[in-house]
Amino acid sequence: AIQIDAKQQYWVGTKEGISVFKKENNQLKIIQKYNEKNGLLYKDVRLIKKDKNNTLWIGTWGGGVVQFNSKSNRFEINYRINSFMSQPLITALEVDKSNNLWIGTTDGLVYYEINNQLADRLTQSHGLAGNDISCLFSDANNVLWVGSKGKGLTKIEGASIQKIKLEKNVTPISIVQDQQGNLWMGTEGKGVLVFDGKKIIKEYTVSDGLLSDYVSLLVIDNENNTWVGTNKGMNKIDVSTNKIYTYTDKMGYKGIESKHNATFKDVDGNLWFGTIAGLIQLNINEENKNDLEPITQITQFLVNLEERKMLPNLELNYREKSIVFHYKSICFTNPEAIRYKIMLEGIDEDWRPATKQTFVTYSPLPPGKYTFKVIASNNNGVWNTTPTTYSFVITPPFWQQWWFIALCVAIFVIGIAVIIKFREKALINEKQVLEEKVKERTAEVVQKSEEIELKNKDIIDSINYAKRIQDAILPSEVDFTQSLKNTFVMFIPKDIVSGDFYWMQILPASPEGGIKKTIGHPPSGELGGAIVFFAAADCTGHGVPGAFMSIIGHNLLDKIVGEYNITNPAEILNQLNKGVSETLRQSAEQTNIKDGMDISLCVFNTQTKVLEFAGAYNPLYIVSEQNIEGAEVNMESENGLKLYEIKADRFPIGSYTDEVKYFTNHTFKLQKGDTVYLFSDGFADQFGGPDGKKFRYKQFKELLLKINPQPMETQKIELQKAFTYWKGNLEQIDDVIIIGSRVE
Repeated sequence: AIQIDAKQQYWVGTKEGISVFKKENNQLKIIQKYNEKNGLLYKDVRLIKKDKNNTLWIGTWGGGVVQFNSKSNRFEINYRINSFMSQPLITALEVDKSNNLWIGTTDGLVYYEINNQLADRLTQSHGLAGNDISCLFSDANNVLWVGSKGKGLTKIEGASIQKIKLEKNVTPISIVQDQQGNLWMGTEGKGVLVFDGKKIIKEYTVSDGLLSDYVSLLVIDNENNTWVGTNKGMNKIDVSTNKIYTYTDKMGYKGIESKHNATFKDVDGNLWFGTIAGLIQLNINEENKNDLEPITQITQFLVNLEERKMLPNLELNYREKSIVFHYKSICFTNPEAIRYKIMLEGIDEDWRPATKQTFVTYSPLPPGKYTFKVIASNNNGVWNTTPTTYSFVITPPFWQQWWFIALCVAIFVIGIAVIIKFREKALINEKQVLEEKVKERTAEVVQKSEEIELKNKDIIDSINYAKRIQDAILPSEVDFTQSLKNTFVMFIPKDIVSGDFYWMQILPASPEGGIKKTIGHPPSGELGGAIVFFAAADCTGHGVPGAFMSIIGHNLLDKIVGEYNITNPAEILNQLNKGVSETLRQSAEQTNIKDGMDISLCVFNTQTKVLEFAGAYNPLYIVSEQNIEGAEVNMESENGLKLYEIKADRFPIGSYTDEVKYFTNHTFKLQKGDTVYLFSDGFADQFGGPDGKKFRYKQFKELLLKINPQPMETQKIELQKAFTYWKGNLEQIDDVIIIGSRVE
């Protein structure tokens, strides 16, 4: 520790106490020594600071803070300060511009207002980066910068405490401020960092010319040069020229290893440094600068570990690929400070980082032209302007020579040409053989194609005949309109024949509204009205398999109503379920047989306007302006139309299990203008639209409500247009059937 008091006496702190010097005739003369025997309470002195009252504050290792009273010429312990220390190990001292004393310890930061005698202690809980304080510095703006061991930097400005985010984890040891306001931080193992208050703008390390990256002190002289004390000597960084000068034992910097923050700049601008060997003064006016370039030579050239003469334009063969250069430079001022940069043109793109190494090995080197370059710098960082060079060539083996490569290419081209000629002849022969085989195979393919076409025609003819049979079985729209005048049937099979079918049966009604027992089809226009049975069914599959199922379903319905005289829709479906299972010989054990159908069945009395409904999976939609008793509104349009959905039972026709299931019968009283819709799932499940998705039932219901006010034939046309537009270019995935009927 170094400090000058009000009497211009130099106070030097050591591990054995304090020595006080006075300058006489430009020489230092010791006038007093203080230790534990003559008043100094603790001899291990680490830091000495002077406040604005010219009071000296002494930081010790183990004894806390000691104050020197110049009036009584005695050392005094400040109990107010020391009471805030859990460990009296002082690591840093600083007096700010407001004459406040800051004391860094291994367990926090103590703050003391000298004029008011008030003290406090700050730790990580108050916002410090760490409790183990490594350095303190008060800048020109009275901002206190606090370094913490392994934790980085903290900024204290007034009552604000802020952790500084640096790009790397460092331990600041010493901090100073240059004339531009930048902070220079000497770190433990990371060199010197220049911080502009927001980010690190410059770094200096061993690779830039520092003697060591462990920096123990920093001081800036009156020329704005930064002096860097390390554990291996002293460096000076000349910012104006960006040169780094070196000072070691041979240059007069005795002791080499600088002590922590043991530096002082006196009124004359001279610098004082503390090292392990004692106190050193640097007289700035007598500083000698070595601007002479060092003399650099290549001293030895080894090829495959054997020494060779460095002949001009030396040619080596491809086996001589291990090269070693030894080089040396002469600097009489400080030979130990010499550093080298090397580059081998042909391998290195730029100069390698500066080192003290005096040899380099390149192995193995490929064939090529090379030039080795070396430059050196003296103790003041002056580099050779012109490098020392040596050029040589490693010749390639004969198989890499141009003439050998050209010969191989010529042989290869000739060989390829010969192979192509032989191959052409072979291909001509193979072509003739293939042409004969192609003629034979073509004749066979034509014959097979004709046979397949004939069989395909027979199959299509059979299917078309099946379609005529299916069309003959299905009732026509004329049959519907005889008793249900406002009715349409929209039937779009996926294939030639369909798995969907529609069915109708008409029985005469008695004057009381019941069914009149008659034989045969009732005459048209008979008094008392009629009972109309009509259904829309979706059989398993489509095409020929579905058509077979539709015939089975159609015949069974005719038999159940016409022969068994069953008129209740639910009972009709129960009998249909039984009939399909028996026809297909389904049983509970045959779980792999899934043939059957989904169906919606209605029985309508044209006289009483009573509608009965039962369904297997397929529901019934009723669109009306009135309230229908026993039905819930599923959707309503803006013009007041209501769509009622009467849900079907959730099991199909043809489901045969041990558990007996019966269908549910629904009865509704309809009024003039009400419209009923029966349908399969083909319309709602069709893929299409802009995104290729299903039409879905919600959109289907909205469409029915939209077109309902129109005549029934117009509704059919609108449904066909909507289906065609939605499907677009996509394939129809299933048969489509929709029956719509409006009550007269």
